[in-house]
Amino acid sequence: MSNKHLSNDLNFINSYGERFSVTSMLDAMRAYMECDPERDYEIVIGTDSRAGERDVQFVTSVVFRRVGNGGIYFYARTE
Repeated sequence: MSNKHLSNDLNFINSYGERFSVTSMLDAMRAYMECDPERDYEIVIGTDSRAGERDVQFVTSVVFRRVGNGGIYFYARTE
């Protein structure tokens, strides 16, 4: 298994299907927060896996929640 999950090369996808590096995802989260800086925010990070006969797939999600008013999310799949 590679260390790709630790790399900025990991591509996250948002709800619109746009792709983000780790750095650009953090920039998007910062921009989202700057639209309403007085609100409270939560970050939720989770992962899950599924083992196949020859490989294991991982999905990692990052949810940036504006408390009481929606949020944005990103996910990445790796094998």
